[in-house]
Amino acid sequence: MDKTTSYPTAQLQQGYLAWDYIQKDSAIKKWVAELGQLTAGSVKSADWDMVGHAVLLEADAAEEVQEVLHHVADDASMQLHIIDCDQVVADFPLWLDALPLDVPSIVYLAPGQWLGGEPDEENSSPPRDPHEDEKSQAFRRQLVDVLRKRVLAHPMVFVTVGQSYEALDPLLRHAGLFDRRIRISELPDHGLVQSFIAEVGLASLAPSITLQHHKLASILRHEYHDRRRRGLMQKAMQRLAWKERRQLEIDDLLYFVAYGTSEIDCRTDGHAKKRRHAIHEAGHALISHLDSREKMPPAYCSVLKQIASHGIVVPSYQAHELNSDDLTYGDFTHKVRVMLGGRAAEHLLLGPNDISAMGSMSDLEKATRMAGKMFAIWGIPLDASTDLSAGANLAVVIEKTSDSESLHIETLVRKFLQEQFLITLSLIRQNRDYFDKIVEALIDRTILVQKDFEHLWTRSPSTRSGREI
Repeated sequence: MDKTTSYPTAQLQQGYLAWDYIQKDSAIKKWVAELGQLTAGSVKSADWDMVGHAVLLEADAAEEVQEVLHHVADDASMQLHIIDCDQVVADFPLWLDALPLDVPSIVYLAPGQWLGGEPDEENSSPPRDPHEDEKSQAFRRQLVDVLRKRVLAHPMVFVTVGQSYEALDPLLRHAGLFDRRIRISELPDHGLVQSFIAEVGLASLAPSITLQHHKLASILRHEYHDRRRRGLMQKAMQRLAWKERRQLEIDDLLYFVAYGTSEIDCRTDGHAKKRRHAIHEAGHALISHLDSREKMPPAYCSVLKQIASHGIVVPSYQAHELNSDDLTYGDFTHKVRVMLGGRAAEHLLLGPNDISAMGSMSDLEKATRMAGKMFAIWGIPLDASTDLSAGANLAVVIEKTSDSESLHIETLVRKFLQEQFLITLSLIRQNRDYFDKIVEALIDRTILVQKDFEHLWTRSPSTRSGREI
C-alpha cells in the first residue's frame, strides 16, 4: 500500500486537471467541501453515509484523477491511500488491514480488471484473463462485505475511476456500495491554457501562443486530450525551444499537430510533383475555408513530404464545425466536401488521367464512412426537398446490417458522394483565382497558416468585386 503525503507538489499543481483552475461550483469541489465539513467538526456516522463511503469519479484519464485526489485529500484534511492496480486484488486484505479506520481517509483503488464492468471502448483493453476474472469476482464480493459491514461507522471513503458507471460490475452499483458518482468536467479554456503554459514554460512561448487563449485551448482540447500525446508534445516543444534558442510560435505547435513529434528530415518533391500536391491540398484548403459556416480559413496547410503524407490541411480551430457539440446535416456535408476537395482539385487542373491514383485514398475512406453513418444510423435522406422525400430513409440500421440494407445504403452513399463531388468542383471553379493563389503560395512557401489564407483571399479579384461566396 502506498500512503501518500497530503501535500501536493508543484508538479501536481501544474497538471492538466490543475486544481486551481477547476471551477469552485463544480461537482467535485462541492464534494470536497462536504468532506471538509465532516472532518472539521463532530459528526455522526450517518453523515459519512450521506457523503458516500464509495464514490466513482467519472473521467477519461485515471492518472490525472489520481493527481487531483492529492488536492482533494489536502483540502478535506484527509489522508490519501493509493492502492495500485496490481495490488487491489493481489494484496487484499493486507492493504485493508493496514488502513487506520478511525482517521479520515480516502482510499483510492486504481481502476483495472477488478472493476468488472463494460470495457473501455475508446482505449482498447487487452483480453481478460479468465483466471484473473475469477479472482476479481471474489474480490468484488469481499469488497461488498467491507463496504456494508466494516466501514459504515468509520470516516473512510473508497474512490475509483471510470469513464461511466458502466465501468463497474452491477454487483457494486447498489445503495450503500458505489452509490455516488461524480463527473470531473474538463477545464475551462483559461485553465487549460494556463496549465499548458506552466508545463512548457512561459519563457519558451511567444505571444502568438500565450495571447491567443481561445485558439490555444481549442488546439489542446481537440488534439491533445490524451495525456500521453500531450506529454510528448510538451516535451518536444521544450526541446525545440532549447535546441533553437528561441521562443516558440503558434506555427510550431501547429506543425506538431500536423506531423507529430518525430524528428525527421522534411523534404519537398521536385516542381512537378510539388505542384500536384499543392493542387491537392489547395482543394482541401479552399473548401475548408469557403464552404464552412463562418468562412474560416484553415489554421495550417503544407506540402511537406513525410513518411505517409505529401501534404496536410488543418482546419480552423475557431470553426463551428470543430467546436459545436450539435452539428447539423449541413455541417457534416461540409466535412465530406472538404474530404473530396483534393480529388476534385486534381480532376479540375490535372485531368482524369493525371490524378494521383492513391493520393485520395484516406480522404475517400473517411468520406465513405461518414456518409454511411448519415444514411445507415442517422436516418438522413438523400433528398429532403419535399415532405415525402424527407421521410424516405427513417428506418435506420439496428445491430447487424441485412443484405438489403447494405445495398440500399451503398446506393445512397455512392449517389451522395457523386453529388457532393460536383458541388465541390463548382465551388473551386467559382473561386479559381483564389485557388490558383493558394497553389502558387504553397509551391513557393511550402507552408501556409491562417493569416496567409486571409491575405490571399483579400487579394483575389472575386473579393475586391464584392461577390458573395
